Amino acid sequence: MSYYVLFAALALCGLNAGYQKAEATTVSKQDTIVWMTDFTKAKAQAAAESKPLFVSFSGSDWCGWCKRLDKEILSTPEFQKALSQKMIFVQVDFPRTPLPDALKAQNDALMKEYSVRGFPTII
Repeated sequence: MSYYVLFAALALCGLNAGYQKAEATTVSKQDTIVWMTDFTKAKAQAAAESKPLFVSFSGSDWCGWCKRLDKEILSTPEFQKALSQKMIFVQVDFPRTPLPDALKAQNDALMKEYSVRGFPTII
């Protein structure tokens, strides 16, 4: 089901971008996506707010496709405005720069739990 939600969200952003080319889209602070890194807290917040989780597995500082996904979709004003209030966003990052031990352990466990084999992966 999460693939259908992602597909619908991306399609909505694509359609929205097509209709709004004439006017500049601005993102208010309220419409800005806040990426969480603590999966347990994000899961609890999603349950409390009855929202789905959007989990992005990324190699943010080295993966070319991850950078492209971020630049062309995730960071666009259309995407942010369309989904920022509808989902809880979690970034599970695997950068080349060192992470705190607890965050690295959490990310490794999530990668194994969700059978992530490449980047970027969206769940």
